Amino acid sequence: MDNRWNVGEIGGYLSPNSIDFVSNPDDITSYLDNNNLKEAKTFIHFRIPSLHSDFLYIEANSWEYFIPIIHGEGKSELYGLKDKKIYTKDEIISAIGPTLKAGLNDAGMTTGRPSLNGKYLGNQVYYLIALTIFIAFITIFHFIRLKRKYSYK
Repeated sequence: MDNRWNVGEIGGYLSPNSIDFVSNPDDITSYLDNNNLKEAKTFIHFRIPSLHSDFLYIEANSWEYFIPIIHGEGKSELYGLKDKKIYTKDEIISAIGPTLKAGLNDAGMTTGRPSLNGKYLGNQVYYLIALTIFIAFITIFHFIRLKRKYSYK
């Protein structure tokens, strides 16, 4: 979109404290500076709904870092990760990697990953076809009835 930023959503599942943190560039810059992460090459804010967390991704000092922002008021730890603590890429992978892999291998798990259950979809298609035939039958029946009613006069 014209290479410009657009606000998609602010808040959602985040606590007011987390919203204040992620929506204030000065707070984030100060936090990163205080943790010796100056001169960030890349910064991305993304959400993984199935993990009930947002993450701030920072590429700086030739390393990749993640800061989990855990959803919910008063939640300070999830999957062994502490809210708003800086982790390396390897630490994040160790903490959430097994859960993400399990979600990819189990279509029934609520991972936020779209999946199709063929049986459910098939039933929906049959109901739609039956409904269409029923409506067509009623329409034709009504049309024939009206035609007979007005053709004899």
